[in-house]
Amino acid sequence: MWNWYNSTRYLSDKDLNAIASYLKVVPAITTEDTIQPVNTAALPSEHSPNMTFDLLAQMDYLKQAKAQAKSPSESLYLNQCASCHGVNGYGQPDAGYAPIVGISSLRRDNPAPVISVVAHGIQQVPNTRPRMPGFKDELSAEEMAQVVNYVRTTFGGLSNSKVSADDINGQLKRGDSAPFLIKNAGWLASLGIIAGLIVLALLIRSLFRRRA
Repeated sequence: MWNWYNSTRYLSDKDLNAIASYLKVVPAITTEDTIQPVNTAALPSEHSPNMTFDLLAQMDYLKQAKAQAKSPSESLYLNQCASCHGVNGYGQPDAGYAPIVGISSLRRDNPAPVISVVAHGIQQVPNTRPRMPGFKDELSAEEMAQVVNYVRTTFGGLSNSKVSADDINGQLKRGDSAPFLIKNAGWLASLGIIAGLIVLALLIRSLFRRRA
């Protein structure tokens, strides 16, 4: 069965075609927040085909990359993010660390979602996959802005990104922008299970009483 947290990776070709056909007939919605098309020429390539599955090779490559970092923003990414998402952004699929190369959230004109993830992390994972930490208590607003700009241009392929420390502080004042249901998916799921067990227990109790 397909699970939402695996995105579309396990969908059959029939299901993917059905989704594509549906999206083609849905009327376009005008919005101020647009997503830039993927510029594949601007995206980094994998260092090697097996890199994402070879932990020792990743460690060596990361150490080398840190020593050769060309900017403070690259150093910040390598020190804070690359151990999970990889030097080149291709992650560690088997370990549940997501690749971020070319993803749509990095290509949005509105950087708020990326700022929110960098600042607050992603804690609402409803399975055993790793939870991404937030950096609002570890990095300054300026440092988080540098990370956001780095991932948007390096892995999103944008020609530029001008997120400032003021943008970061503004997002922090607004708080985590994740929807309530997604933000609290973990405990809501547990609550639902508990409620289901209580209902089941009451039904069994009622059934035994009728038989008595």
